[in-house]
Amino acid sequence: MNTKQFIESLTSWEVEFNNLKQTFSLDEVLKRTDENIYFLAGIKKWIKWRAWDLDIESKKYFAIDVDIMNNYKEKTWEDLDDDIIALWKEMIKELELADWEYEHLKNWRYFVFSWKGLHIYYTIPEENFKIDVYQQWVNTVYNFWNSFRWDDIFKADNACSNISRIFRLPWSINQKNWKQCEIIASQDRDYSMWIRWMWEIAIWNLKEKTKQEQKIRAEETEKKIRMEALISWGNYVDKRKQTEDFFRRLDEIPAYIVSEKLLPQFKFHTNERNFLSDTKTGNKFTAFFYSKELNAIVNWGSHHYNFWDTNSWYSPTVLVKNQLWLEWKEVVQRFKENFNL
Repeated sequence: MNTKQFIESLTSWEVEFNNLKQTFSLDEVLKRTDENIYFLAGIKKWIKWRAWDLDIESKKYFAIDVDIMNNYKEKTWEDLDDDIIALWKEMIKELELADWEYEHLKNWRYFVFSWKGLHIYYTIPEENFKIDVYQQWVNTVYNFWNSFRWDDIFKADNACSNISRIFRLPWSINQKNWKQCEIIASQDRDYSMWIRWMWEIAIWNLKEKTKQEQKIRAEETEKKIRMEALISWGNYVDKRKQTEDFFRRLDEIPAYIVSEKLLPQFKFHTNERNFLSDTKTGNKFTAFFYSKELNAIVNWGSHHYNFWDTNSWYSPTVLVKNQLWLEWKEVVQRFKENFNL
């Protein structure tokens, strides 16, 4: 197998070749036999510069980068020269014997020896990935890899999971020791068994991560507003516990009831989450909804209750304050009038 065949097996789109400073065509690369040359496959056809995440059209591969020299610090480079060959041969044998949990890892395509570490390539069904989803599920594979091997010598470098990661091109020279980067093993297998499942897991993880980040931001904002409320409340210093307990009681009132009083045109649905829309746009529910867990109204892209950003949530007292543009004493008075407090 030559350089061209290797590249063609990894993409049906354009390929970038570079030396970290400038890009080259394949013909130019083949003449540069004494340079550090890197590649990135799957870029958009019109890209003429160093490609980044948004310049990727599709991906047909990912790679696990194992920096053996860095992971095996107790040995010098000279000591490792022979050991590394034995280590990667051992790894290939171990992969073939993997049990059902790690069986998908044996479907590698290439082992590339860069004379400082290993690049283990996996080919996948070519697809235009969302940048963050691609990174999430590649990291999932890395976690499987690290769990399978369990030691630090073959630990995957998580920094290589981004979609525009470049790798050293086989048959180019590693100028750190003037050794040739080469394919040391190959097989005609595709990594596809768990890929759809991993995409779904990655997407779910991203949503959960986003929800948690939004919740933390909202909680911090709520705390800030709550302190403003308590400090501005006349007797706070003298009656701190009494004042805090009072506001806690206000925020225990179901937020969906508060919302119905503020926006009576949107009736709370029996599913205990959504509000019925009053428009004829085809949407049954409003974008904002009720979170029972938080006892709050979550905006989620609605132009209603859009006080800070489109993903914020609001407790009953903050909802009333912002919707009606009230001072805190006026908020308390509203609750007293509407909820017999």
